[in-house]
Amino acid sequence: MLSPAKADRLIRDGVAAMQRGAATEARRAFEQVAAAGGGIAPPWLLIAQACRLERDEAGERQALDRLLADQPRHLRGLLMKGDLLDRAGDARGAHSFRSLAVKVAELTPSIPPNLAAELARAREALKAGEGRYRAHLEERL
Repeated sequence: MLSPAKADRLIRDGVAAMQRGAATEARRAFEQVAAAGGGIAPPWLLIAQACRLERDEAGERQALDRLLADQPRHLRGLLMKGDLLDRAGDARGAHSFRSLAVKVAELTPSIPPNLAAELARAREALKAGEGRYRAHLEERL
């Protein structure tokens, strides 16, 4: 079992590794914390971010699923899941997660600027998807 101080050091080391572009090293540090348990919240978002840097979509999906199981309205997690599904070609799934993220954001009093930019991108993707769907329906009719 990790002490809170050891877990904090591993997370700081992992963040520093990600800033250097060493995603695999970061992921190992974050996964050590996640595996330790003992009342320390697993850093699922950080694991997902490290997996994204490694281009490990399965690992990213698993970490995001764990994050969203614990925190179903985690704004950044919802946005990342939408992006992941979009990259995988699942437009419907991406739309669902982005729509939920926008709804959660509407109930969130203060959105950090970097997250606001991601939300704006999600809103644009939703608009584009609706346009494609409308064009598809018109073509069918």
